[in-house]
Amino acid sequence: MVRHETALARAIADEVGAGHDDVTCAAFARFTLEAAHLVHAHPDPERAADAIFGLLGHGWATAHPGA
Repeated sequence: MVRHETALARAIADEVGAGHDDVTCAAFARFTLEAAHLVHAHPDPERAADAIFGLLGHGWATAHPGA
């Protein structure tokens, strides 16, 4: 488990009105926290962050429309 993953997953769940056991909130929290490693290792961190969070955002919109 990534540090702060559970707290972030619960905060996300609270924000979108999902239960604390919602697996999509847990996944989004983990992906978000893990993305930092990819961003920092990329030669163009800003472009990497935009691409990663764009991908996460579009997938998130599918799981939680309107969130």
